[in-house]
Amino acid sequence: MRNNQINYLYEKPEFSHLGFAIIATFLIIIFYQATLFLGSFLIKNNSDYSDFLPLVIGGNSLLFLLVPTLIAARISPISFKRIFRLKKPDPKLLLLSLIGILTFQIFVVGYSAMQESLIPESLKGFYDHFNHLVREFYESILGGSSYLDYLKGFFLGAIIPALTEEALFRGFFQRSLEEKLKPIWAILISGISFGIIHMNPIDLIPLILIGIYLAALAYYTGSLWIPILAHFLNNFWALNVMYIIPLKNIEEQSRSIPLFLSLPLIIIGGSATVIILSFIIKFSRNNLKSDYIIISS
Repeated sequence: MRNNQINYLYEKPEFSHLGFAIIATFLIIIFYQATLFLGSFLIKNNSDYSDFLPLVIGGNSLLFLLVPTLIAARISPISFKRIFRLKKPDPKLLLLSLIGILTFQIFVVGYSAMQESLIPESLKGFYDHFNHLVREFYESILGGSSYLDYLKGFFLGAIIPALTEEALFRGFFQRSLEEKLKPIWAILISGISFGIIHMNPIDLIPLILIGIYLAALAYYTGSLWIPILAHFLNNFWALNVMYIIPLKNIEEQSRSIPLFLSLPLIIIGGSATVIILSFIIKFSRNNLKSDYIIISS
């Protein structure tokens, strides 16, 4: 009896997936943002090193976002393969997921135009100023006029964010939340956190919605490669809008679309994305049933 009491007193406490995920992700984001701010501040105050700003931002993402995420994943008792969903993507689910990203762009065009038209006159000056600063910041990092500039933007704006952000939000963070929370809550928390961390109030709603879409892809397809590729396509599209003049002109003109046209774009783009996601969920569940039947037999 005494030995049983001693064993109970010294029993190893259960690992808190929820607490560890929240604390670790919070610390990673805070440290990443702090180092990003410090590096950007030092370079902007020293014009001799202004050309190194894109490299600092890219290196910061790899060193202070991806590496700490991998370390946190190693600490977690969930296996590395499970936490990062290292499963070969289903081609059909991948194709549907990428189409969903493209239909989401229709929603974004409509939403951005509607938001522009609904901003009160009292806030219009602040809105335009902040919007200009955001666009100027991204163009200073990713923009340019040469093929070398485009290649730089391709890596810094499309490849690196897709890998680092998906590893943290849809890999380590969301997968850890799924151990204790219902999938819908893990998806929503992951998506909302993704939107907020970009610190862009102008595009907050689209960022949150695309975060939720990517989180749903990660859960229902069971492969992190699918949200990585979908994230890449989203950023790659934005990069081409920045470089290809006809696309850039269309994007600028879309901001002045009247309200009666922006609403149909929101409905069409949003509905198409939701329908595509419903097909992804349906096909994923069918695959899970097939796997269960094969295992049972």
